[in-house]
Amino acid sequence: MKMILKKLFDGIPKKIRLPLFVLLKSPNKFFPTIRPDTPFWAKFYFDVMMFVYRNDVKKRNRLVDSIEFEEDVKIEVSKGYLVRNLLGIPIADKAIACCKDIVNKLDIEELSQKSKKSFLLQRDMSPNDPAVQPVFDLACDPMLVKPIAKYLGVTPVLHSAQIWISPNEQHEEGRSQDYHFDGEDKRQIKCFVNIEEVTEDSGPFTLIAADQSQEIYQKLRNDNLVRARNVKVDDTTVYGTGVVDQGISVCGETGMSAMVDTSKCYHYGSRPASKRRVVLQLHYCSPFSAKLPAWGRQNDYSFCRDGLEPQQIKIREAVLGLHHLALRASDNFK
Repeated sequence: MKMILKKLFDGIPKKIRLPLFVLLKSPNKFFPTIRPDTPFWAKFYFDVMMFVYRNDVKKRNRLVDSIEFEEDVKIEVSKGYLVRNLLGIPIADKAIACCKDIVNKLDIEELSQKSKKSFLLQRDMSPNDPAVQPVFDLACDPMLVKPIAKYLGVTPVLHSAQIWISPNEQHEEGRSQDYHFDGEDKRQIKCFVNIEEVTEDSGPFTLIAADQSQEIYQKLRNDNLVRARNVKVDDTTVYGTGVVDQGISVCGETGMSAMVDTSKCYHYGSRPASKRRVVLQLHYCSPFSAKLPAWGRQNDYSFCRDGLEPQQIKIREAVLGLHHLALRASDNFK
């Protein structure tokens, strides 16, 4: 009987098979799964969820307003990114040192065998691992959380914390080495912190500002070259729109960082180069990302530890409370 059901299921087109599987296994993840990957539907889903969870939104926004942070840092909506040097800031230096220690101890060959992308090796980190607490201290620090919350319109959820190692040995067409948007949310921020110096010889993360990216996307959509945000587009097609003739490479010394809305900015990374690239990646999304279930959410506060100030605890609860659900949901969206 199982074999018959499996054959029947395998005979269903892939585009229908995944939503059907999610509906049967996890109904609360069905609507995020079927949401079309376009700016209109991403905004529609976000606005509906903001209304449904309006009390939680108010609570999260009160927290943002209460965060005291003297530096006036803002991610401009028209740009969709912000480059900052974090080197010399104690909490960032500790996180960078922690990542360097991990990289030095990594078995790169073993990690390569486990990775789904040969051109991008990812080492996951958990907030429940005491050895990587400096990374999560940085991820929950007001100097990152406040500008990201102001940009997203709500206190973010940390979807993942990873060390990215790009061997930069080959180019696979139609993958994330070509220009694309990420489709998880209306807006989201991926914060990249250089663990080693990144130059043009390191296959740097490269982006196009948000307003220019939206103009390019609309032109490609009008020409029926793309129908969704996550469609990979080659350089010739992107630059052929006449909007830009090159992207912005995120280079710099150890500690240089970039907060990028990868749902609004066309981007690529990890292209062939003479040197490898090693960065810390902190992925922030709204509580209404397609990475999270639409209902039945249960916060996990097991990561909170002694010695934190009351406001630090509240920030960690908001940023990390749904982290376990984001990680669990990611298996359904790979």
